[in-house]
Amino acid sequence: VELFASHMNFYVDYDWQTKQNSVINKAPRKGELPLYAENASDAAHNVFGLIAFEPSLDREGDALLVAGTSSAGTQSAADFLLSGKSFAEFLHQIERKDGSIPHFELLLEAHSVGGNVPGSNIIAYRFAP
Repeated sequence: VELFASHMNFYVDYDWQTKQNSVINKAPRKGELPLYAENASDAAHNVFGLIAFEPSLDREGDALLVAGTSSAGTQSAADFLLSGKSFAEFLHQIERKDGSIPHFELLLEAHSVGGNVPGSNIIAYRFAP
């Protein structure tokens, strides 16, 4: 994922000083935060997942990236991706008139209880340049 980070708006990071996992939002839009931080000291806390459909580094193909602020955050992103319904609804929403899907980044938030994430919500998304 780090190979793509310089091209992406959302970036999963770990702050060694605060010992906190987070997602950095490089260009927050109205209503968005510049940082989405996880509070792992609380057994029931919010986690963040990221799904990105990006051009490959050589621009000759595509790459699908799945990441999270923790194992539970990554699980929330993978579950959303594989859920069928939620991800299909998102793809339908961003589908172009010709039926193609643009490159995108999708930021998700989920509530983790003991490492389990029963569902996630879309916080924000961007179309990749």
